[in-house]
Amino acid sequence: MRAPLKRKSHRVTRRSLALSLLFASSFALTGCWDSHELEDLTFISIVGVDEAPQKNNLQISFQYEAPLSIQGSNPNVAQAKNIVATFVTPSFGAARNIANITTDRQLSLLQCKAIILSEALIKHEDAIELMEALVRERDFRRDIAVITSLDPIEKIMHVNRSKLGSSSARTLENLRNQVTYTSFVPKTTLNDFFIRVESGNTLPITPLIAIKSRLSKTSQLKNEDEVYAGQVPLDHGDNPVEAMGAEVYQNNLGVGRLTGAEVRIYAIMRNKTGQFIKSFDDPVKHGARDAVLIKQYYSPHVTAHLDKTQLHILIDVPLQASLIGTNADVDFVQNARYTRLLERGLERHLEQETYALLRRCQTAFHGDIFGFSGALKTRFLTDQGWRAFHYVQKFNHAKFTVRYHILMSSFGKQRAPANITE
Repeated sequence: MRAPLKRKSHRVTRRSLALSLLFASSFALTGCWDSHELEDLTFISIVGVDEAPQKNNLQISFQYEAPLSIQGSNPNVAQAKNIVATFVTPSFGAARNIANITTDRQLSLLQCKAIILSEALIKHEDAIELMEALVRERDFRRDIAVITSLDPIEKIMHVNRSKLGSSSARTLENLRNQVTYTSFVPKTTLNDFFIRVESGNTLPITPLIAIKSRLSKTSQLKNEDEVYAGQVPLDHGDNPVEAMGAEVYQNNLGVGRLTGAEVRIYAIMRNKTGQFIKSFDDPVKHGARDAVLIKQYYSPHVTAHLDKTQLHILIDVPLQASLIGTNADVDFVQNARYTRLLERGLERHLEQETYALLRRCQTAFHGDIFGFSGALKTRFLTDQGWRAFHYVQKFNHAKFTVRYHILMSSFGKQRAPANITE
């Protein structure tokens, strides 16, 4: 009888040991040791990095908004819902640590929507080093927007208020998302920026924002989109902050700007436009102007080959356009010759803008912002062979052939010009 009792005691011991391990592991895996109630957190919506007066320091600004649920009926709280905390510190971690002494809530980056970099800073500071220091935070996401400001960050944060009710972070997010309707700014995320830097073949670009100038001080250009943020001939409006153009980065530094018109060409090359309105000189009547609604349904067809040692890139861009405004007394509707002149006039206008931007990329930025390397890279069997090709050097001396193919699908109101008799 002793042997069965002994075996039974061993089974009980093993069972007790297994239950003990199970309870111990459940306590270790609960993950509640660092949990916080929502009432104890303040969510940072925008992070801004600017140059500081002191050497080897950064001026870092956090913007967070008072939740409506805790504002109550106090009108002073409602007016100050954009809370901006600015610190001059040697690092981002130090700024976040100091920021926690100004509020009774713990700061969290889980709801951060944008990183704003000052153009004055990134002219001499490595943008990748700055952002890598930020994204080391565990709760930082790579899908947030990266934006470049032409004005001091703290000033931007204080005036960035939409009269239509959107929060400051939501306003910046919406301005960036307008690329679908205006194509005035690129839609760049932190992930996009890092991918371009790591590839080495395509230059990163970020949207430009600035505080709008007085109407009397803004540029009065022939084409309304040939300006940067802060130069748009617009008075008042919803928000003092406007988005127009882009900043180009080379070797992790800001090396130049793109106008709104140039960003549109960039968006067309990458099939990111959706639709936008474009004005240009009427090709039939001198001094007249036409406005068209352009829609992009298909990606540009890009091919490349070597002419001896020179890279030759050929780009064909199909677009559809509708005439929505003109002060030229020309019958574009019934006269096929005038219709073709209108199409060809728009094609030439876009081709000239594209060639001018390509030349700027080669001479001013010394790199490709469009990502044309995709038309070549698939031809190489190994990554070593692709690197040995030295695409960036080939691009900077490349030859381009650009052809736009415009189809006028509509002419607005179907009527003859007023000076044409029936």
